[in-house]
Amino acid sequence: MSMEDVIGDIGDTPEELVASAESAAAVREALSAIPTPWRMAFRLRNSEGLDDLEIAQAIEVAKDEVPRILERTADVLRAHLDERGLLRRADSGDGA
Repeated sequence: MSMEDVIGDIGDTPEELVASAESAAAVREALSAIPTPWRMAFRLRNSEGLDDLEIAQAIEVAKDEVPRILERTADVLRAHLDERGLLRRADSGDGA
């Protein structure tokens, strides 16, 4: 799960860059509110590119727990961004 999966791609227009900065601030705020091991797991995956086993060893949990921790962390981040109107939604693809 990457940061782009959570907040979307950073745009090129001034408006998109402002929205991206707001999203980054909201992500930092949300990360500060989640349990430290979850925050560490998210940062180790997204900043360091560690795999599940390496993350499990770093935060002292079973390897099988890492995907659940990462998914739950992403859910919390998405909810936090959505509450602030900063979550980018994928196009529905229905042509409407």
